[in-house]
Amino acid sequence: MGLTKKDLKFFEDLLNEKKEKLLQELGNLEASTVGKNPLEQSGDLSGYAYHLADQAADAMDREHAFAMASRESRYLLYLNEALDRIQEGTFGMCKKCKKVPHTKNPDSPWITRQRLEAVPTATLCIWHKAESDATKQVKDKD
Repeated sequence: MGLTKKDLKFFEDLLNEKKEKLLQELGNLEASTVGKNPLEQSGDLSGYAYHLADQAADAMDREHAFAMASRESRYLLYLNEALDRIQEGTFGMCKKCKKVPHTKNPDSPWITRQRLEAVPTATLCIWHKAESDATKQVKDKD
């Protein structure tokens, strides 16, 4: 059971809303942290050296901001890929169920609407995702 045109429009609007909000957050992050040099960021424009602990704290803040920007950029990629899937007509389809339907997924190859509402960038049904996570945990333990 696939998604209706109304469903696809709902998810397209949801994804575009998330994308717009994320782009705004990335812009704010760049303006407040990433786009400034260490002296501008600290607010010390006097030209005099400031305390080493202040420099370390500022460096840690910049590092945190870069990590957040990287994470948000990756999420932006996922949002764009989901929007592309809407255009291609494959949005809401589990990548693994297309090849080998999961025995627990009654709507195979489709991802449930509830899952898509929670994670609109999802590419796997909940059952394949659980198996993927379990496999990843086993590999991480090794």
